[in-house]
Amino acid sequence: MQDSPRDQPRTVSVLSAYVRRHARVPPNGFAKEKGTLEEREEIKPSTDVQAVMNVLADRSHGHDGRAQLDWSDSDLRGLELSPWAAKELQRVKESEETPKGRVSFAFANFAGADLRYAGLYGIDLQNASFIQANLSKKPSAYRSAGLTSRTRFLFG
Repeated sequence: MQDSPRDQPRTVSVLSAYVRRHARVPPNGFAKEKGTLEEREEIKPSTDVQAVMNVLADRSHGHDGRAQLDWSDSDLRGLELSPWAAKELQRVKESEETPKGRVSFAFANFAGADLRYAGLYGIDLQNASFIQANLSKKPSAYRSAGLTSRTRFLFG
């Protein structure tokens, strides 16, 4: 996307569709949790879905145009996303001290998404939609996710 800002809106749309298609919440609802807590915390998106999410996190959002990050009805359990290096991220987890730099997922659509055990550190979620999304199991991950007084969680 850095090589062709003109194509970025289309690229964002295609990559978002890839995530929705390859990480779907089952038609009958969120997957039931099985196994021990440790086993459930090990659930992660597939390597290709994680890679796509990393690419979208690394984009320059100023070139998105009218494209929307749309991961509605996506199973993103265990997703780990952050613009910060591992050392900085560990500091955040231990002390909630937040480094500079955020990734913009402003206005992203997470409606109906399963985000259990996800860690979104340094992610700007202003005006993102979380209608009927499952955000349980890792509340500390959302404290440093760029939530501000302008963040609106829309739950349905």
